[in-house]
Amino acid sequence: MKFTTVTSLSGREILARDVLSKDGHILLKKSTRMREAFKQQLLANDIEKIYIEDGMKDPHSPTPIVSHETKVLLGNELKKQFDVVRNKIAIHPSMLDDISNILLDEIPTKPAAYDILDIRVNDMVTYEHSISVAILAALLCKKFNLSHDLSRDITIGALLHDIGKMIIPNEIVNKQSKLTDEEYTVMKTHSTLGYQIIKDYDDISSLSKLIVLSHHEREDGSGYPSGNGADLHLGIKIVGACDILEALITERPYRRAIPLEQALFILRSEKISIEVRTALEQLLEFYPVDTIVLLNTNDIAIVESTHSNNIKRPIVKTIYSLNKNDYVSCQIDLIDHAQVSIVRKLDINDTIRKILSNQP
Repeated sequence: MKFTTVTSLSGREILARDVLSKDGHILLKKSTRMREAFKQQLLANDIEKIYIEDGMKDPHSPTPIVSHETKVLLGNELKKQFDVVRNKIAIHPSMLDDISNILLDEIPTKPAAYDILDIRVNDMVTYEHSISVAILAALLCKKFNLSHDLSRDITIGALLHDIGKMIIPNEIVNKQSKLTDEEYTVMKTHSTLGYQIIKDYDDISSLSKLIVLSHHEREDGSGYPSGNGADLHLGIKIVGACDILEALITERPYRRAIPLEQALFILRSEKISIEVRTALEQLLEFYPVDTIVLLNTNDIAIVESTHSNNIKRPIVKTIYSLNKNDYVSCQIDLIDHAQVSIVRKLDINDTIRKILSNQP
């Protein structure tokens, strides 16, 4: 299976997964053979990437955190909640409970190479960003072995963290270029505005409300609105970190998405909890088991296992030497061999091309 852009399709490819529209309806079913008309249909529905069969087991096939159907369903439900805020109608806390419980029930408990780059539903509107942040937050709650009630409160806080943006002018929220200083000042009011919207709801926990108010606070006091980072609750730290990461790895009106490896590197420069950042890095492995990689020794290798304390230095097994033009087999723990490093990941087709092009 291969994840590829619709524009790169030449025709006759076989779909490896169902392709869903923004409202959750199936546009094209798994096993459908692509045609030009189908390609145009996907583009017309703003579907930019799809999974296709490539005849081989894909070492990069990730484990979905939450099914696409669930993401679409919950995204639509959260949109309704955000729309009533925009229209100045009361929100429904019971629906938020339902959404958070569905997310927590569906989040896998076993370690896996998570499909982190597929957490978005389709576009970039605020409520879908909030669903994505909630998915990451729920994942971290499982990582920290938090109770269901505490995880629910944190997840609801993540779902609502940007609700204040519903009453900020759209020309600022959806601006296609960098905000001016004046616009950024207005944008920063969203956390206080969001808190004002929900503060009188008895059915929303005090922690969820605090997350909405304080998700931009930082431990060193550099955040807002209060600039007081002392004794931040773990839930605030979780949502704050997930908010930054999700924003980095997805498209924004003014820039392209940033690769996960680069996003995690940038995350290290942010003033966020080291404990939470480390947990995120441990969840979002750079090199999941069975990934094919190219080493700086010019050897092609397969990742056999990973170290939770150093996701960049897995244990690999070499399978082919490009220098020797021959198959090799040697296990290397990159933690113990500092001189050996991974240059980049390879997919199946790239691996075959490299080996064949190296033959006499």
